[in-house]
Amino acid sequence: MDHITFLPIKPTDSLVVKKIKEKLNKCNGRAMITLLKGDQCEIWYDKNAKGLVSPKIPPENQLLWEAFDAAVEVVIKNGGKVKKGNARSGAKLGSDALPIDSVEGYIAHKVHNVQVGESAFGQVLLLQQY
Repeated sequence: MDHITFLPIKPTDSLVVKKIKEKLNKCNGRAMITLLKGDQCEIWYDKNAKGLVSPKIPPENQLLWEAFDAAVEVVIKNGGKVKKGNARSGAKLGSDALPIDSVEGYIAHKVHNVQVGESAFGQVLLLQQY
């Protein structure tokens, strides 16, 4: 399978994006990561260089660089502690299961333009590895 093996680190990249690119560039753009529950998950650069791809997150354009930046932003806005959110349960944005100030809720709203009352797709299982 053809895939991008290297992405340049731009001066405008955020710290988190720079770190991800540094790590993936050392691995020819593809890596196996261990998730919090111990499962293994492969990641690689998106063919359009807009972020990452993983079979654990099947919808396209879910792991955009902006999602990683938004995850860091919401953690900072919440003083270093933030709820994960539960988008995979089918919860609606703004509900108790998917508050807009949770990681999944914030990313859904800010990056993927999901509005309050709409469903979102969860990507936190991979985001939390960085």
